[in-house]
Amino acid sequence: MERKLLMRDDVPKHLLASMQLHVGDAATQSHGLQALYPLAFDAPHRVQLAACGSLPLCVSAMAAHPTVLPLQQHGCRFLQLMAFDDDCKVAILTHDGLPVVLAALDRFYKDKDLAISSSDLLYFLVADLDGDDDKMQGGIASAIIHAVVRVMDLHGSDARIQSHGVAILNSLVANDAAKPLLCTDAVLDVVEQAIGFTDDATIDSIVLLFELFQDTTCQTLIVNNAPTTSRYRSSLLV
Repeated sequence: MERKLLMRDDVPKHLLASMQLHVGDAATQSHGLQALYPLAFDAPHRVQLAACGSLPLCVSAMAAHPTVLPLQQHGCRFLQLMAFDDDCKVAILTHDGLPVVLAALDRFYKDKDLAISSSDLLYFLVADLDGDDDKMQGGIASAIIHAVVRVMDLHGSDARIQSHGVAILNSLVANDAAKPLLCTDAVLDVVEQAIGFTDDATIDSIVLLFELFQDTTCQTLIVNNAPTTSRYRSSLLV
């Protein structure tokens, strides 16, 4: 009820107007995004929030203050909820939200809360992108894989991060440019590690491993890239 009243009274519009007047103040942007987050829980409110210009403002605030952890946390959480709406997801991508979210995960991967929200958001953003999409050009696939492998390895006991991570990697297997980058021991290690955490993580892991192991080019890459400590796995492919 309280959220409905806030939306009815145009509180988000006034809040966003205040944030636009103080774009250089990281604390103002952080607190503003923190206040917007609970309003995005309701699907109808997401449409209203998007219409107010909240998405480009959030992305630009995160891009302008990349080293401020609270702002990045609140920004990722807000975008995570907004991305449940397909139009909002497209808008986030249109306003170059993908590299901004990836940068937040890359910088603050040790922070579990940010790792959870940003990895979930990252999956929503990349899941439906084709390999030839402009948003996947310029080495972004390699950066995504590197960030995901690192965060899965560090937070190896967190089921949400494991589930999000393997879902992201699985979504990239159909990308011709990204698929060879998945054929490494580092990727295989975290994918195997994710098995058993959740039903989704287990299914995604098995599907991804099947796709990689049945691809002859990937088999060759795995064998050639494997260190001497991993020759047993490689021997199973030849």
